[in-house]
Amino acid sequence: MAHNSNFEIPAKFAFRPYRASWAVCRAELIGWWERPTTRFWALLPADRPEPDTVLARIDFLDPVIASKIHLEKPSAMGEIASFDKYTVPIDRNHVPKGILHPSENRSNTHDFHGRNFEMIVGHYSQRLEFLPVDKPDGPLRDAREMRREYFDLEKKSSALCDFLNRWGLWHRMFRRISGTFPCTTVFPNQFWEQREEYRRALVGTPRKWLTSSAPLKVESINEPPYFLVERSICMEAVQATITIDHLSNVKFGICKRSDCRRLYERRSRQKRLYCSPECAHLANVRKLRAKKKKTESKKGPKRNAKG
Repeated sequence: MAHNSNFEIPAKFAFRPYRASWAVCRAELIGWWERPTTRFWALLPADRPEPDTVLARIDFLDPVIASKIHLEKPSAMGEIASFDKYTVPIDRNHVPKGILHPSENRSNTHDFHGRNFEMIVGHYSQRLEFLPVDKPDGPLRDAREMRREYFDLEKKSSALCDFLNRWGLWHRMFRRISGTFPCTTVFPNQFWEQREEYRRALVGTPRKWLTSSAPLKVESINEPPYFLVERSICMEAVQATITIDHLSNVKFGICKRSDCRRLYERRSRQKRLYCSPECAHLANVRKLRAKKKKTESKKGPKRNAKG
């Protein structure tokens, strides 16, 4: 007798984010990053090419808010750093398109005057240089509420910064700024591009997402349902909810109205193009107006010809 080896496991999903403080700053390119002369770099082969990295000077737009992210130098390096300007190496892939042309490199580009863009700098309270290892002690939060806000977020750096301050640590990548304790950074241009990728993933096929995304990593607990999927990083929580929705066969659509593009859940097999009756009505009004305008434009030349 053949047995089906597939089975379902009831599991609880918990989202307890790491707390972080964020501030918007302006990054101005000042040159190409040069290889340091430290012992670590001396061990690398001399003919190893220089990383394709630029050096930027960052200036916090609001010093009051910036002071809350505690960019301090380690005690061995002296007193607390000022909150004016810092320098940080940035991979050119993080620089917004239009600021640094693909054909530009160390050999043909030396003038970076006037090239600046916005980025978000965050401070993680535990000041860990690598991955956070201690579980956060904050309250449980609603990951789906965070995801809804994420997808509906206005495409502005200030709105992004407010969102991050409400929810916490976005990813696990850290960097040093002028010898301070490691901090975390978010580049708005990449943040918005990534959001579109996640939006397409929700409305795409389960197979495409489930065969390429990170596994859920279920752990056991001592109370029902005895299995837990827990996330403490916001980006990882978004990814986990997409995986759970695909496993649960939840279907989503993207509003067809070009200036809306909101995600909505498909609760029936009936074909639906818009996220709400209001969007459907507005789109229909626009369609009728465009049709009327097109008709009038065709009649205009005929009247002139008769005249």
